[in-house]
Order: sequence, then C-alpha cells, then structure tokens
Amino acid sequence: MKIPEKYLRHIWKNQYFNRETLATTTGEKIQVLGTGKLNPNEGPDFIGAKLIIGTRQVEGDIEIHQRTSDWNRHRHSENPHYNNLILHAALHCDSNMPEGTPLLNLRDHLSQPFPLVISNCLRDESLLLAGEMLACNGLVEEVDDRLKMEWISFLSDSRFETKAESFNHHAQEMLEAAVYQGVARALGYSENAAPMEELAKRVPLSLFAGCKALSFEERRNKIESVLFWVSGLMAGNEESPKVKELQSQFEALAKESPEVKTIIPMKPEDWIFFRLRPSNFPTVRIAGLAELTSKLLVRGFYGEAKAIFDMKLPTRRKLKLLESLFSAESFGHWLKHVRFQQKEKESSKENDNLLPKSLIGKTRSAEIILNIILPALYKGYEGDEKACQEVHELYRAYPKTLSSELARNTATAILGEGYTIKSAAFEQGILELRKNYCKPFRCLECNIGQAIFSEKEDSNPNVFE
Repeated sequence: MKIPEKYLRHIWKNQYFNRETLATTTGEKIQVLGTGKLNPNEGPDFIGAKLIIGTRQVEGDIEIHQRTSDWNRHRHSENPHYNNLILHAALHCDSNMPEGTPLLNLRDHLSQPFPLVISNCLRDESLLLAGEMLACNGLVEEVDDRLKMEWISFLSDSRFETKAESFNHHAQEMLEAAVYQGVARALGYSENAAPMEELAKRVPLSLFAGCKALSFEERRNKIESVLFWVSGLMAGNEESPKVKELQSQFEALAKESPEVKTIIPMKPEDWIFFRLRPSNFPTVRIAGLAELTSKLLVRGFYGEAKAIFDMKLPTRRKLKLLESLFSAESFGHWLKHVRFQQKEKESSKENDNLLPKSLIGKTRSAEIILNIILPALYKGYEGDEKACQEVHELYRAYPKTLSSELARNTATAILGEGYTIKSAAFEQGILELRKNYCKPFRCLECNIGQAIFSEKEDSNPNVFE
C-alpha cells in the first residue's frame, strides 16, 4: 500500500519509534535531541533537527520517504535544498543512498505494530486540519451580529493604519524606495516574499535612472536583464535562448553602467518553485516586476499612484486606474513559458491552461493597492486631514470579495453560511481577527470572545470550572 508522505511525517514528528534501539542501517546508534521543524516549502520534510549519530552530534535536515528509491526518483541529489541533509528515513529500504548519507529504516524500529502506527498518523493529520477551526466554534453564533461587524470594521481600520505607519519617511524618494520594495515583496506571495524584497533592495530604482529616455521596450529589456542576473536564476540555464538574450542585454548595459556588475547575485536555491502554481513561479513574478518598473520608472511607483489619486475623478474610477497601473500583461518569452525552457511548449489546451493569463493579474494588483499603495498614500498625506480621509474612503470602498480560503472559512465560522462580503476592507478586518486574535488565542482581548464569556458567565457562574 502506498502511504502518502504527509502521514509518514507524523512517525518522525511524534516519534512513533523505539528510541532505545534507533540506529542507522549501518548500525550507528541515533539519539534524537530535536526532531526539527516541519518544512512547508521545497526541500526536506524537517529542517533544523538535532541528532547524535554514533559519536557525532549533527544539526540539519531530515527527509522522509516510503521507499529509499524515491530519493532518486524525485532527483533530490540534483536539488541544492537537500545539501544539509543529516538523515534519510524510509519505511522500505529498496536502494542505496549517496555515500555519507545516514539511512534509517523506520519499519525496523516502530514502537507499535505498523497498522496502529499508521492509524495514529491518520488521527494526527486529522487533528492538524481540525486546528484550523476557531476556538469559539459552536459559541460564536450566540453573539449579536452587529457587535461582530463593528469589531471587524474596527480591526480593518487598525490594520490599515498599522500598514501606513510602516512607511515612516515623508520624503518622496524614501516612499518611492519603500513602495518599490513593498510591491516586489507582494509579488512573491508568502513563499518568495523575502527573496523578491531582497532582489528589489539589491537592484534599486536609482540604478535605472539612465534608462528613462529609452523606449518602453528597450527600458524593459534592460531592467529585466538586470533583475534576472541579480536573482541568480539564470545560472544553469545558459543554453536557453531567453537566457542568452538576457545575458546579451546585461552585458550591453554593463558597458554603459559598470556598477551593475558589482551587485552580488542571489543564489538559485534562494527561490521556491515547489508546490507553486506555474503562474506564481518567481520567474513569472520577476518578469512582472520588470514590466511594472519600466511602466512606472519615469514618475515612480508612488509618484504614478499619487498622480491618479490627485485627479478629480469618482472613487470607483480612481480604483480602476490604480488596478490598471499595477497590472502587467505577459510579453515575449513569457507568453509561452513560465521558466527558462529551451523549447517552447507545444500548443495544447492543457498547456495553455498552465500559462498565466497575465504576469500580474487583477487579484494581485488589488492586493498591492490595498496593502501598499493606499497605506503609503495615507502616510504621504499625513497632516492633510482631507486627503487622508479620501484615501481611507478609497480603502473602504474597494469592491473586492473574499479571495483567500482562510478568510472565507473564518467569515463563514463567524457570520454563518451564505453571508456575502463585498468589501475588501472588511476582508482585511477578518484576516486581522484570525491572525492576531484567533490564532494566538487572544480570546479575552477580542470583543467577540468577551461577549461569549460574558454571556456564559451570566447564565452559568460555573462556566470556567
């Protein structure tokens, strides 16, 4: 029977093995000082584990498989994310591992019969999923909906003002740099947010000041070449026609601006592709950043947004223009690719469905406006009460329905099935509630939680016993 790895990981995480007899296939005793942290991204299943193998204390990563042959089948030896592996654990040892990699046959050391262990793993996975439910599930429906709505609205405004405070410089050049880096971070989603922000820091907008007089396409080509060169993602793809084109563009720019070659490139392993939709691959997002940078270079990311805000236009029209400003259509190589493949994909309905419709679509553009542009404008107009109020009105008027599964599930749990939310600002309030109150169990600091306990205490003085 094939057991999905998500269940097998619980054997290691919850140590369903005999610790006294635990040893590698070569007979070296294994002592577990720390199981490590479950890795949700590309790479080994657990990171930062601490073991004593034989007489050596080691710290690194653990990979779990059903069969040792899965190591070669998944081509892990070619992936630098696995370079810090200290132990490979498998249920069945049907092949050898690369020399020097300790191997643990889990089945030889299970603390209970195999069916019982797998049963425990199924239960553990179920409990893990159940942990996504609200702690007040089953009680929250007793709270008045008006109180819930007012609390979520308050949290929405609080979240917005906190984001505005993160832009702590009034000078426009400071705001420009912060907005540019913030947009880059937003394009990376959670998996590649940090490397995208780091890329923007290594490649500041000032680097392209000399490109402003060029045509849009020439400007974009130069910007794209620098971003990809600094990202480090061109390494290993030298035979790709697209990489050759980027390298040629970069060398031409380096002759005019030698300082670009002094920038230290990032490493390919800094980026995550694993478990991502092709449209969210960092290669696609970097191409999108190149398109945006070329489009907004002359007046700047913040400057272009400010120009739209200052127009005498209806609220909805301003929001539409801002969405368009921070959207990016696919171009050139990216019309048919999501990475640096050497050959174009054959045209087929299945392949076309994998290709992004655009480099930066409406949903991501909306996230950028809500989380970066409007808070930056609010901070930039600090002291101008009328302008700040207008920015806040744009935020509250944003007509976006819930997009994240987490937000949808939380809204349903709190407000019931069938409740439709059309305000993006209200979604922000729900996310603030979930992240900063529900997840850390700050129930007694939450207005909804206070109402629940107050009502329960009034009706039953022994509620806490």
